[in-house]
Amino acid sequence: MSTADRIITPPSTILVVDDSQTNLQVLVRTLQGSGHRILAAKDGPTAIEIAKKAKPDLILLDVMMPGMDGFEVLRELKSQPETRNTLVIFLSARGEVADKVSGLELGAIDYITKPIQGEEVLARVAVHLSRQHLERELRRSRDRLDKELTGAGQMQQLLLPPKFRRTRRSVSAASTRPAATPAATTTTCCRSTAIASASWWPMCRATARRRRSSWR
Repeated sequence: MSTADRIITPPSTILVVDDSQTNLQVLVRTLQGSGHRILAAKDGPTAIEIAKKAKPDLILLDVMMPGMDGFEVLRELKSQPETRNTLVIFLSARGEVADKVSGLELGAIDYITKPIQGEEVLARVAVHLSRQHLERELRRSRDRLDKELTGAGQMQQLLLPPKFRRTRRSVSAASTRPAATPAATTTTCCRSTAIASASWWPMCRATARRRRSSWR
């Protein structure tokens, strides 16, 4: 059993781009029988048009093409909202590290060096499509969970008796109401420098006694 067979990959759309008819046929034959929908293009502008219309899940993109090379095609794909999230694997006979780094920096997810090996292509395609599928399922599950939690909170509020609903609203309103400014006290009158003389002291003490009597 091959590596690609051991990886679960749901049916997807794959676009193969290569200016060589021979290489294009080899890639299409390699991917046939994988359960995926296979599209083909022989140049960059055609690949961009197909990608905008078909919205493939993954593109196998040749780097060295006349006119518009793979790097230019990838820049254009990443600049368009319809294709910016499409997975792109570069194909090139040049295996220099600088080329691989440039491709990855532009947004490619992988790099396969020519001459291609069928098993390698199938394995890399399967890995990336499987990861993409899992990420999509994770996003869907998260969105469903958010909706369920929101719905559960609304249902819980509706099931509460009316008096509890009013109480909860009152508590919420009270929690957001600004705190009242404490009333100014008059005990500072005895500490004011304006009435700190001995003639005023008995009056302040009498006032304090009357206030204590009224509190009882």
